[in-house]
Amino acid sequence: MMYGRPMTVEDHQESGFVVDPLRKYDCCLVSDGGAAVIVSTLERAKDLAAEPIEILGIGAGHSSGARYFGAQDLGDADIAVEPARSRLFATAGVGLDDIDVFQFYDAFTILVSQQLEAYGLCGRGEAADFIRAGNFRYDSARPCNTSGTEHSWSYLQGFTHLSEAVRQLRGKGGATQVSDARTALVTGAGSTDAGISHAATILTKA
Repeated sequence: MMYGRPMTVEDHQESGFVVDPLRKYDCCLVSDGGAAVIVSTLERAKDLAAEPIEILGIGAGHSSGARYFGAQDLGDADIAVEPARSRLFATAGVGLDDIDVFQFYDAFTILVSQQLEAYGLCGRGEAADFIRAGNFRYDSARPCNTSGTEHSWSYLQGFTHLSEAVRQLRGKGGATQVSDARTALVTGAGSTDAGISHAATILTKA
């Protein structure tokens, strides 16, 4: 969607506020599109034309009812990744340093910063400096959101991130392909009348 349409810091700062401190360009794209993920047994998938990608682990958490007890829509409660994070790594049997590429859900830019810190890629309050130092790039030690995801590529809910993770692991990431990518962590976050939810999965080359 935004390919070939570079945005400067000035462009961002001149865009109007939606909800202070979030400006127009801190919010995801509004776009139509579709994506599908087919889940099958590994044995059956190996007989298909496309290279199979394995689900190594899944973790999810939902703070059902939290809003009724004073939780805020914005703030720590909005992106508390536990117990999803612990369940994810426990079921996958790998650690943070085993992940080759990260696809963080990014309906708003603030969610990315919060997840970088919550997952331990950097310390609390260090996300901005972490990104400015170049750690977010596809060719860095911690490649993140390699397609541009919901702020540059398209807004397809969490399928934007799953689709890109699969492309990366199949070596089809194009100009932003991560070298020798074998594992990918994908997250999702949501808000409902019942509370806040967070889910994550780790995918790997079969």
